[in-house]
Amino acid sequence: MSIAEKMELVCIPLFGLMFWVFSPVLPGEIGVGGLLTGSAVLLLLQSLIRDLWLLSQVNRRSGIESRRTSRCICVESVLGAVGVGIRLITVGADIGGFVEMTGSCWSLVIMTVMSVGFVIKDYVLEINPFRIRKDKNHIDTVVRWRWK
Repeated sequence: MSIAEKMELVCIPLFGLMFWVFSPVLPGEIGVGGLLTGSAVLLLLQSLIRDLWLLSQVNRRSGIESRRTSRCICVESVLGAVGVGIRLITVGADIGGFVEMTGSCWSLVIMTVMSVGFVIKDYVLEINPFRIRKDKNHIDTVVRWRWK
């Protein structure tokens, strides 16, 4: 396990604790759509921060490595984008009702979303053939939608 992965694992309970501490200033009730959107945005933000860190490490490596070409996308990005997309499509629709959110609920939601993001971070959705596969170094993959 890399240092970055260890740091991410440490951050999961820290963010949960932070949301529990600051829960009095957070809403006590939130719509299901808002909760879905917030969770999807958190997943995308976690992925973005991880990718920026990995890109900074790739740029620091000496020498140029050969890059693979593939038609794939990170599963974490797909889930986050689908969550936000569903919310954008249903904006204005009164779907789902409301959920009461205590400090423990906020903490649990944050830690669950971040844990799921950590678990699925190495998986990609490949287009041809259509499958989900594990690719720990998909940051080094050049994505091309058309083969030349």
